[in-house]
Amino acid sequence: MVLDAARSVVTVIEHFGRGEDHHLEFTGFVVGLESDHIANQTTRKRITVLTCYNDFTSQSDPNPKLQVLLPNGSVFEAKLLFFNAHYDVALLEILAESSDDLPLQLPSFGSNPNYGQEVLVLGRDDHS
Repeated sequence: MVLDAARSVVTVIEHFGRGEDHHLEFTGFVVGLESDHIANQTTRKRITVLTCYNDFTSQSDPNPKLQVLLPNGSVFEAKLLFFNAHYDVALLEILAESSDDLPLQLPSFGSNPNYGQEVLVLGRDDHS
């Protein structure tokens, strides 16, 4: 179960300041995985990542320099699609040439577990 969940977890890297030395790393997870057909019978993946917006240091920059590190070590430039500072969430998009070794999987969101199935429940208390 943990290994399946790990296939949807990525590292988000934000570069700021001068050079590549100044950066923050934080976690995101894949919430969208679509294939686009482009010229010459090539297929590319459009990958949407959900992450925490509070971690961005350059919140005033409409185009922060972001990258996404996949579990297999591949690094892709990311584009900020949406953010909501109130709810502290951001959606990023990366484009990757489609290949069978892309180690991503959409997480399973559901509320109807089968009998005997292990589940993980997250919740908030009254003060959150």
